[in-house]
Amino acid sequence: MNGTKSKPEAPRPAESKATESKAPESGVQVVVDWDSEPVAVYSNFVSVSNRPEDFALVFCAISPGATQAASSQGGVLARIVSSVRMPPSNLYQLLVVLSDIWNKGAEQAPNSAEIPRFVRTQPRPGSKKE
Repeated sequence: MNGTKSKPEAPRPAESKATESKAPESGVQVVVDWDSEPVAVYSNFVSVSNRPEDFALVFCAISPGATQAASSQGGVLARIVSSVRMPPSNLYQLLVVLSDIWNKGAEQAPNSAEIPRFVRTQPRPGSKKE
């Protein structure tokens, strides 16, 4: 062994090399090519900022030693590992999907009663009203 720790792989859908889904606004079929995925990075902090035309999600890693090694601004130093910018409509869709996944996982968890749930107050975009 060379003493380096291997990072766990990011979860991927099934065993498929490509994942299909429809883009909500256009209805266009989108195929995700997992073979083109860059190396996964670990993040334990995310900074979110926005302008009217887009949102920026800046994913960072704060190491355990970072709390002792404060930055020149007097805070904890966070190393940027990835940065993503997207229009508000994409962020909204991301939040809807993440809340659905969270709620499904919470239902299956052994301590399900203790896990908070997201409550939808509006119908999911693109869904039919009941």
